[in-house]
Order: sequence, then C-alpha cells, then structure tokens
Amino acid sequence: MARFLRHDLPLEFADGTVATRAQLDANPHLLSAHAGQRLVCRCTPSGVEMLIRHRQGRPFLANLPGRTHHHALSCPSYSPDPLIDPLRHYSGAALARSGDALHIVVSPAPLGTPPFAHFSPNATLELLWDLAGLSRWSPRMRGRRTYAAVRAALLGAALTLHIQQRPIATALYAPDHANAQPASDHLFVVGRVLHVHPAPHGVGLTLAHDQSGERFWVNRHGWCPDLATHLGPAEAPHLPSDREIWLLGRLRFTSAGHVRLDSPGLISVTTDRLPARDSAEAALLYWLVDQGRRFRRCPALDARTDPAIPFVEVLDTSRPCYVFSPQSERVPMPAHLAGHVHCAGRTRRSPSKNGLRFLS
Repeated sequence: MARFLRHDLPLEFADGTVATRAQLDANPHLLSAHAGQRLVCRCTPSGVEMLIRHRQGRPFLANLPGRTHHHALSCPSYSPDPLIDPLRHYSGAALARSGDALHIVVSPAPLGTPPFAHFSPNATLELLWDLAGLSRWSPRMRGRRTYAAVRAALLGAALTLHIQQRPIATALYAPDHANAQPASDHLFVVGRVLHVHPAPHGVGLTLAHDQSGERFWVNRHGWCPDLATHLGPAEAPHLPSDREIWLLGRLRFTSAGHVRLDSPGLISVTTDRLPARDSAEAALLYWLVDQGRRFRRCPALDARTDPAIPFVEVLDTSRPCYVFSPQSERVPMPAHLAGHVHCAGRTRRSPSKNGLRFLS
C-alpha cells in the first residue's frame, strides 16, 4: 500500500519562487533555472532544506545527508532514518540490491550473530509488510486497510522481492474471491490466518478467502518457537483475541491433496494492519491511531536486540520523534538518538500533539 503522496506540497527557492512538485514535473526548466541553489521543502511547518543536483545532465531534487526522515510522511522525499534501518545487520550473502529489487536468502536455521547470513521466515514477512507500506500510518488511511487493499499492497511489494534468486510475485498465491485455490505453479502463499486446529501430523490452518478447504498444515516437527509465540503450542494452537495473524510460507503439495507449509513466517497485526508482537505494542498502536497521529512502525526484522531501532517513528512533529518499545525488558536507548527522543516506555494521553508523555 503506497503512502498517500502529495505532489502539491510547496517548495520555496532562495529567490522566493514557490512551486509544487507537480509544477516542477510539468516545467523541468524551473529546476534548471535554480541549479546550484538550496531550497526549502515546506512539507512540515519548520521546512526541510534540500539541494538541486544533476544526474546525466538533468536536474533533480536531492536531500541533504541525514535529512530524508525529516520530511512529512506524505512527502515524496521522505525515507526512514538510515541509522534505524535493520537491513544494515545483514551480510552481502543474505541481501543484495539490483535497482529497485531486493534479493534475499531465507532459512529457518539459527541466525547466529550479526551480520546475519540469512533472513528468518518471520523477518521475511515483516520486510514484505514494510515494503508494501503497511508499516506506515496516516489518519486518512483509517477505514481503507481492507483485506483487498492489504492483499494488493503485498502483491505489489512482492514484485521487488526475490527469495533464493526467485521472484516471488510470479509464484505467490494470495487468496481472494477470484483466486480462491492454490495452483500447482504457486510456490509461496501469503494471507490472513482465520482458524488453527490440531491435525494428525501437525497443525492445520484456514486462510481468509481460500476456498480449497482445510488443506494447509504445518508439520509438528516444524512447529518452532516462533510459531508457538504467535499461535501457542502445536497440541492446542489458538489465535490471539486482540490481533490478526498473517503468514508467508513456501508451499509443498502432497500426494493426498493437502498443502504443507514449510517454515512459514508469521506476523501479528492490529485491526489497522500495523505490526504488533504483543498486546502492549497493540495497545500503544491503537492509542496512536485514536490520537490521529502520523507514524511509522519501525521494523526490527532479525535485529530485535539492537537498541538503536525504535518501536515507532512519529512523523507529525517538527523533528522526528522516536518511541521505544513499551515492553519492560527493553534495553536503554543509544546516546546518538537521545536528542531525538521525546518519549519512551508506556504512554498516556498528552495535551500536546507534538509530544508523548513518559511514564516510568
């Protein structure tokens, strides 16, 4: 799900000229006329300084180093702070880039210490979720994150993700009313888990909008701690009451007509489809949504112990504001982020829109 990008946000040049990105797209000579100058993007009240640079003889807008995350979420120039990017914890063997495409290696094997040599299944789905724009929130998204919208966003993000050198978009089964059964050429499945139940050799799962019956199952020997964290023990699996569970797994068709899921990755999300690992995280996300805040739920992927990665990046303040995990076992925040942090720990309602309160 792409961000709600606004191309009508004003840009102010040093000589006082004001133009929107839509106007610059229609009249490229405006950038050429101001080549070498600095300008201010007025996507936030304080503005974000930018540069005009050239690539292959063509002018383009460029961010100053370390400023991309100072833009508003709706601004086309926004991107997350690289200091909190969990992808920096993966080695070149696990992650490679080719244009807009990401090539990753996925394995359920133990990760070891960073830099990681592969992605875990859970981190793979979390990465796909973030690539789809589903980790970001704006008040105008309320009521629009339907199953169909989330499905379309995930399929769009899958176009840029390659697993084990294979583009998953061409072999991804995402159930809907027009595509309600997996085909033999489907290698992966992504969808919402509606029901779980014990099965003779493992755990059976039913996916939303899938019409093939209770065919999906996970081998009991493959019921790892990550699966138990989301769905409980294999002998008595259950879904959480305050969150949804989505999965991304590799399909194996059996001779009996069933579909085995090999090492599926799971993600639990709120009803607004924002990732939340537990009830404490879900409660904080529901509060932020109810307060009408704009924010990004920062993915940690496999780097959950990295103290630099916050739980949420609030995007409607004059400067980026980081909210660290509401969990009591969180590690202290790193010194290089202390100047940005307005809040940490559990939160309560604050009379100020630009800051959240800290509760010890």
